[in-house]
Amino acid sequence: MKFYIAARFDNKEKVWEIYEKLKEKGHEIHSDWTVHQPFYPYISDPELCAKYSEEDVNGAMNCDVFVLLADEHHNGQHEQKAKSHGRGMFIELGTAMSSFLLRGSPRIFVIGPDNDKAIFHFHNSVTRFDTIEEVLENLEL
Repeated sequence: MKFYIAARFDNKEKVWEIYEKLKEKGHEIHSDWTVHQPFYPYISDPELCAKYSEEDVNGAMNCDVFVLLADEHHNGQHEQKAKSHGRGMFIELGTAMSSFLLRGSPRIFVIGPDNDKAIFHFHNSVTRFDTIEEVLENLEL
């Protein structure tokens, strides 16, 4: 199956760990935003913003399984962290939800300790778990 993992940019190490677990099980990463160059303010490179946002929307919309890593937000000292707050991952979640409602795909999971902190985590298209292992077990059923 093709997976898209959404998370805050500063959580990319956790995302890499999830990628490894998925690859071990024979799954593929549909679109990897962790290779994007970090920059802020976004207006400093509108063309790169457009490219990245198109890749991420297509990844969230066209994967088989969408996973949002929901964990406690810690305000970082770096301006990018303080300004962005992981807003993009919620756009990606909305994109996946819209795709599910229109086409029945992707399957959507929200994992992590804060999987109950947003109203949209309770939408009927979303399944909440604590770990990626629980997602994989659910997909095997």
